[in-house]
Amino acid sequence: MTTAAPAIAPAAPAAGIAGKNAALHRQIAEFLVSAGLNRDTVDRALQALDDHSVVPSDIPGAWHVCSSDGEAVYFTGTTFCSCPARAHCYHRVAVIIMVAAEHQP
Repeated sequence: MTTAAPAIAPAAPAAGIAGKNAALHRQIAEFLVSAGLNRDTVDRALQALDDHSVVPSDIPGAWHVCSSDGEAVYFTGTTFCSCPARAHCYHRVAVIIMVAAEHQP
């Protein structure tokens, strides 16, 4: 299920999260790579976070993540994604990084 990209506006509530937590996001990303995740997938997830393309939805544990070309928005969580790649995508990894960062002391 996809929707038009304008659903994610630059002034979305999550804007700025990546900037505040960029170092922590990169630390978590390095852990994920060391745990066996593909480097390219993790790098694309970091880019999505840096671009503020990850926005919380109204449903707890679910997020809206904009596609890399800005043409689609996917419904994503830590274990699912509505994109064509489904669970094997960078959208899900971006959410994993964001959620992990939120739970750091």
